[in-house]
Amino acid sequence: MHIVTAVSGANVISSRNLTHWSRPVRTTLLISLIGLAVGIGSVIATASWAVGQLARDQAKDEAARNGTLAARVAFGPLLTPSLHDGDPNSFAALGDVAERFLTETGAVRVKVWSSTGQVLWSDDERTIGMFFALEPDETVALLSNTPVVGFSDLDKAENEFDRSTSDRLVEVYQGVANANGDRFLVETYYPYTIVAQRVTQIRSRLMPLVFIGIAVLATLFIGLAVALARRLARAQREREHLLRRMINASDVERKRIAAAVHDRAVQDLIGVSFSLSAEADRAPAPLSGTLRGLAGSTRTTVRSLRSLLNSIYPIEVPEEGWLAGLNDLVELLERQGVTVSVNAARVRLSAMDELLLLRIAREALRNASGHANPTHVTIRLEEIHDRVLLEIHDDGCGFSTEEADQNRRSGHLGLQLLRDLTTDSGDILYIDSAPGAGTTVRLELTGHS
Repeated sequence: MHIVTAVSGANVISSRNLTHWSRPVRTTLLISLIGLAVGIGSVIATASWAVGQLARDQAKDEAARNGTLAARVAFGPLLTPSLHDGDPNSFAALGDVAERFLTETGAVRVKVWSSTGQVLWSDDERTIGMFFALEPDETVALLSNTPVVGFSDLDKAENEFDRSTSDRLVEVYQGVANANGDRFLVETYYPYTIVAQRVTQIRSRLMPLVFIGIAVLATLFIGLAVALARRLARAQREREHLLRRMINASDVERKRIAAAVHDRAVQDLIGVSFSLSAEADRAPAPLSGTLRGLAGSTRTTVRSLRSLLNSIYPIEVPEEGWLAGLNDLVELLERQGVTVSVNAARVRLSAMDELLLLRIAREALRNASGHANPTHVTIRLEEIHDRVLLEIHDDGCGFSTEEADQNRRSGHLGLQLLRDLTTDSGDILYIDSAPGAGTTVRLELTGHS
């Protein structure tokens, strides 16, 4: 039966020290600031778009007013039936009015259309007399008193001679009727720069208010983000402090037990072995052999107890780092003929993280040495994003769920200790094993600093 167990704690993020924020806290704050920047950018972009739309609308309104005024007041009285015949006097009168109109309003072109789509008059004589099909909106303007305003890209045939004035123009169509009821369409063109002028004017009035509002909101947001980050960092430091106190308490208890066993049981057994050896020297031959055998067994038991005491006694992280704390177990495995491969990336770790890695790794290697009978053991450490992954795999005999439960009931608590330690640290431990398939111990430090 295949066994896969996973243990996770309350995702506690340890910090490197008590004065610096951990990487997850810094990352959270950085993400918040990036989100704020994106939000501010979105607000500015939206405001700029809104200003552009407002400027376009205002430019169209201004052009519509000018175009309507030109059609009804300036050009309307001069739109006589004689225009259809090309009357020079009518042309001259329109030319005088158009010259003043273009000068005073900033318009760049004026055209007068008939209801049939013929250009009856224009300040550019090259288009006079030409016929062009009226667009639906132009027909609406011709038959109504409502101006039609648009932005021309000058790609129409009727704009062939207007392209030299600008890339784009604001065009206004205004229908007007003379005294005889004849309908004419007056078309006036204005430079597109009036839109840019309106944008500048509106931005100068509105954007300072937008930026002031953004600055106020950003100040409040940053203050809240920093306050929350500090609270999170403080909670993490308190959690690490409590975890350190718990580990220290466990270490003290282990030291007490180890000292009690060493000073009592081990010393008593050593005394027994000496006594048996002494009695063996005085006893007759058959009994002497038995006593020497018992003395040897007692010394073996002492060695086993001392080995057990070494595993019970809490180990600290060496100055060289957590990996150096595995040297004795690696050497033991190699003496047993086991090939040990180590592939550990250089990862910045907190003291708590190093201690946890060391204890998990040592327990896994002890289990491999004492129970698995492997030929190859691999130790791998890598960093993926904000997670540090430790994996120890052996190709030994493995174990099943039933075997794990039986070992726990019989007092073999190594794996249970691993689970408890990982749960308290807030990280994740996977133990994957099956009979004949080896064992993999995988530790994920979910929030290392």
